[in-house]
Amino acid sequence: MSKTLLGLLQAACALGFLTLFLGCGGTSPRMIPRPVVVPRFAIVANGLDDTISTYSVEPSTGNLHGIGTIPAGGTTPISVAVHPSGHFAYVANFKAGTVSVFSINSKTGGLTAAGTAQAGNNPRYIAMHPTGKFAYVVNQSSDNIYAWLIEPVTGALSLAGPPADTGHSPWAMTLDPAGKFAYVTNAGSNTVSAFAIDQTKGALSPAGDPVATGINPGSIMVDASGKFAYVANISSANISMFKIDPVNGTLASIGADIPSGGLLPVSIVGDPSGRFIYVANAGSAGISAFTVDPITGALTRMGAPVPTGAGPLSLRFDPTGKYLYAPNSLGDSISRFLIDPISGRLMPSNPPTPTGIMPFCIDIVAGLQ
Repeated sequence: MSKTLLGLLQAACALGFLTLFLGCGGTSPRMIPRPVVVPRFAIVANGLDDTISTYSVEPSTGNLHGIGTIPAGGTTPISVAVHPSGHFAYVANFKAGTVSVFSINSKTGGLTAAGTAQAGNNPRYIAMHPTGKFAYVVNQSSDNIYAWLIEPVTGALSLAGPPADTGHSPWAMTLDPAGKFAYVTNAGSNTVSAFAIDQTKGALSPAGDPVATGINPGSIMVDASGKFAYVANISSANISMFKIDPVNGTLASIGADIPSGGLLPVSIVGDPSGRFIYVANAGSAGISAFTVDPITGALTRMGAPVPTGAGPLSLRFDPTGKYLYAPNSLGDSISRFLIDPISGRLMPSNPPTPTGIMPFCIDIVAGLQ
């Protein structure tokens, strides 16, 4: 791994999914109901110029149109997560050791600074509980996770209790769809830690011992069914596959790790249908696609990787599952792909959208036409 990319990957983020919202118009005997268009906006963390960029999202095409760029509220913004309500956005500032809180204008997509919370050392990933009651930040150099209660009116964060210990150099975090369990990759320990989530306070408690992964596990995801978890191992360029115990949340290996199809796989996401999985290979500038066996959870790669811009560090679906976005950290842009709903094949769409300097992460405020 080159020193440039290694340093870059020390400040990368990966990904999670948003809640989908749908508004419907009124009906009459003579009228066909017309859907209400709820605006969608994309928010991007630009790591090297300490800014956050916002974009409007065309519902029919997924195209991004720039709205504006504002200060991130801290140095090296590396991860952004939108609250399930769509009212707030949270940004982890890696070097500052803080999380910035922003309110989101539901009509324009504009962001307004709404406070800052102190995190641990080098916070690198933020995860939202599906209920919107709790937020979590992974602190890479503190080897722990902060759990916060979210104030529903202001979005302010308050600690839910003492930090939960992880393995060495935790990288990313994901929750199962029901919000019962959380999983954290430990890049320095080559393991995944599992936690049970207190549904009242949001606190984390260990669920079994950490399980082994490949070398330098980065991004982790749980499929839409909540049955399987997958880890992208950066240095060994492969994917670890696990089955989730539905009662206690512990992980059991499905089988041998499989090649990611590229170099330095840093991000892994699944489409909302649970049929396909995609991996961003930062070292070879491409996205690998896989089909998921619904019974066993095993993955099968679909053809050659699809090219991206330079250094794709994260992936994010739009809420409809029709489009996939890849921030290109070394290309200062975002690539967009249309997803074939039958085959899962990725189709590049239009030139990449310009961003600030070194975009690490993107999240989308949900809305549907």
